[in-house]
Amino acid sequence: MLKHLKNRHTWVLLCLPLIVLVWFLPHTNSVRYGGLTALALLCLTAPDIRQRVKAILGSAPLWVLWALTLWLLIQLGLFAWFPAETWHELRGQWFKKIAFFVAGVSLASLATTAPSAPPLRHPFAALTALFYGLTLMMTIQVVEYGYWLLNGISPLMRVGLFGQKNELSYIANILFALGVAEGVARHFGAKSVLNLSAKTLAFACLMAASVALLSGARNGVIGMILVFGSSAVLTVFLRRHSSVSSWRWLLVGGVLSVGLAVASWQLDPRWARFAETLPHALHSADHPSWLDEARYPFPLLKDGKPVEISAYERVAFMTEGLKFSATHPAGIGFTRKAFSHAMEATFGQPSRHAHSGVVEWLIGMGWLGMALWMVFLGLLFRQGFGHFLRYRSALGLLLAFVVAGFFGRMFIEIVTRDLAFELFMLVLGILVASVRQAREQAVLADPSFAGR
Repeated sequence: MLKHLKNRHTWVLLCLPLIVLVWFLPHTNSVRYGGLTALALLCLTAPDIRQRVKAILGSAPLWVLWALTLWLLIQLGLFAWFPAETWHELRGQWFKKIAFFVAGVSLASLATTAPSAPPLRHPFAALTALFYGLTLMMTIQVVEYGYWLLNGISPLMRVGLFGQKNELSYIANILFALGVAEGVARHFGAKSVLNLSAKTLAFACLMAASVALLSGARNGVIGMILVFGSSAVLTVFLRRHSSVSSWRWLLVGGVLSVGLAVASWQLDPRWARFAETLPHALHSADHPSWLDEARYPFPLLKDGKPVEISAYERVAFMTEGLKFSATHPAGIGFTRKAFSHAMEATFGQPSRHAHSGVVEWLIGMGWLGMALWMVFLGLLFRQGFGHFLRYRSALGLLLAFVVAGFFGRMFIEIVTRDLAFELFMLVLGILVASVRQAREQAVLADPSFAGR
């Protein structure tokens, strides 16, 4: 039995980084879906793994996810404007993403229950393998950007090897959050989770930040600054519960945050026009260029040039989306075209997507659906942060940072569908299963932890 577990574990360690690496490459759906399905089934052939996965899927935070799924099905029958389209989207964008979460739980359950003898040597190796895959992805993308720069081509706003900058910058945020959370935890003497050197963590964070800066992904840079800011606040809080000085981390975090902000300002000329653009975007009904720029030219700024289009459209989309949601609290059905359908009903003309996962889901799921999703994320955040405080394990901080990062990006980015959402659910499944296993191991080592 031990030999079979080791063999399964080896396959996970070898294949998971490769599956993550091809995640955003075109024409690799069969590799991604087939490879991950094969690994998950390989894990689930072990009875103890199936039992562990079943226990996790029946735990309290997951009840909220199942309640949300039930609401989406009820909504399909009662409130959906386009039932056939909604059912298609539920199958492709909701049930499939839950399957990715289950796959993550399965992989982590195998990694955490496998014996500690070689070649495992680390109880959370699935998470480490995932980290390696993300780091390799970011490194290859930075190399491609460097090649462009050497040939006089700016990577700003261009599509690289691994797809659109919005999705890629969010994945960079996941990698960055994992690295920073591990770093903060180590600084305060918590149990390490990623079986990596400090230099490897720093390199991974550098590659992630480079992708966000060079591609002109402003939201990605904002996300990284918020990670540093959150970690700084956390170090002040932890200072009361630890003898370790927080000033070094505060200094490093402050310098790097300012450095990221300055670098983004210098590399991306759109920032200089951002503030002047906001008033036009907030009065979206008076300037409907966001709906049809051919019929309604973009407003002009004081210098006679058009507004900063990206910021103008995002704020205008959010403004109009929230107005519509206020009059349709039950939602119109789960679909990626929710905002477009809403604008067509309001203005007689469809629109592009809202550039905000919150707006799309608020219109599609309705207020109840969005509330259930927020409760689900909130419970997972509390579980992760609570695990960090109780057991002094970096694992809980990793879960808290990843959940908080997704919550923040939902407001300003479409990360709630397709490849980005799939990867988030996979990472979430791995972290949730790992936290549960770590808690069980802590109770076995010290029964006084039971009931905490």
